[in-house]
Amino acid sequence: MTYVIEKRRTQNKGKRAVLKGQFHISTEEPQLQVAEAEEATATASQRPRTTPRLNYRSIIEEIDEESDGEPYDSNLDELAL
Repeated sequence: MTYVIEKRRTQNKGKRAVLKGQFHISTEEPQLQVAEAEEATATASQRPRTTPRLNYRSIIEEIDEESDGEPYDSNLDELAL
């Protein structure tokens, strides 16, 4: 069980993985590695999503349009109290 927890917490890519075990990042080599990791992260975040997001505004507008045709029932307000 501890193997799963330890495995889950390890960072494999990104800035933290590059800086792991290094104490001075002011030298040129770690700075270049950090810059490369940040660029890789930036390009990965710019990729298009594989699953489309739901458009909640259009769903809400459809519900509003459907409810506009129905008459308002004042008895519902009395039940809510």
